[in-house]
Amino acid sequence: MQYWTSLENLSAIEVSGTEAETFLANQFAADVVGIAPGSALRSAWCNPKGRILFAPLVYRQAEHFVCLVDTELTAAFCQRLQMFILRADVSVRTIEDARCVGARFSPDVDLHKWLAESSISDATLLNLSLGDMAT
Repeated sequence: MQYWTSLENLSAIEVSGTEAETFLANQFAADVVGIAPGSALRSAWCNPKGRILFAPLVYRQAEHFVCLVDTELTAAFCQRLQMFILRADVSVRTIEDARCVGARFSPDVDLHKWLAESSISDATLLNLSLGDMAT
């Protein structure tokens, strides 16, 4: 089976640096360390009482991570991440020119063919290969 989901309401935030993996693992509820390059994982960022503040989709690339969050929450998410960096070798930046248009849930789906058949044009693409993620 092939599944697609629209990601047009999400913004991309890049988290990079030599300590990015450890930093995110200490902030998020999911096992960020276990994410294979090219894969993604839904996580939660909770307050000290355990209430969810943000629910980012964390995508690992070879050298950095990309967190996808609701566009309306992007500024608050980045600001809160910056509060906890302190002396860690971590940088956070919004990927301004990224427009998240869709994610594939099966390796059989050809994203470029799907885009050609859709009405989406001039989009900068963030192609997420989510493997067998069942959400």
